[in-house]
Amino acid sequence: MKDFYPCICVEIIPYYQTFSFWIGIVLSLIGIGITISGLVYSIKAFKQAKDSKKEAIAAKNAAAFAGKIVKMQSISIDLLEISQLIEKLDYSVDYSKARDFFNFVTRKLNRLMTVFEGDPNYKEIIGQIDSTLEELKTSLEGVRPIGERVLNDEHAVYYAIESHFTKLIGQISKLMGRCENKVIEKE
Repeated sequence: MKDFYPCICVEIIPYYQTFSFWIGIVLSLIGIGITISGLVYSIKAFKQAKDSKKEAIAAKNAAAFAGKIVKMQSISIDLLEISQLIEKLDYSVDYSKARDFFNFVTRKLNRLMTVFEGDPNYKEIIGQIDSTLEELKTSLEGVRPIGERVLNDEHAVYYAIESHFTKLIGQISKLMGRCENKVIEKE
């Protein structure tokens, strides 16, 4: 039976000296290197995304600011147009035309002043404009032809409202100045 089981002599070698051990080590080191480089690139991408977010927020704020500037400039232009129309008030204006003109100016000013209603910086000047518009309305009602009543002076309507419109031009100019100052302060 001795011949049946041949003696197998195997030399025992430590595992770290085998070829498969070193292949495993090399592949593990390559895996660690890939993982570390992936982590480094992930950190760089995170920082870049964070910076991009800051830039996007800054761009959004700049766009909002530009929108406010355009809005204030648009309001200033509208106020200037109203002032120029008031300055060209006809000396021989009759009651009907003066009333229509007053309504037009009041409507435009009220629309423009609603933008500033919540702002305490504009409260005083808006109050003054409202007061002048009320005075103008009262003066205009004083020269309204009722029934047989005819005005002796053909320029009576102009004389009744001219000083109020002049006062209104000054107040509109102050409001325009505040709009322009607000734009300059924000820049």
